[in-house]
Amino acid sequence: MTEEKRYKKYIEEQCKNCKNKDKNDCEIRIKQSNNLIVTKCDYYER
Repeated sequence: MTEEKRYKKYIEEQCKNCKNKDKNDCEIRIKQSNNLIVTKCDYYER
């Protein structure tokens, strides 16, 4: 999966549940640690 696809998939699945979705307060990062790739928003709130 490319980073662009991973980014779009994260937005589709996670951003709809975030309390900050209307504030436009997003900082989505894709990090790689060993063999694990993690996609995470620094300001994500449930």
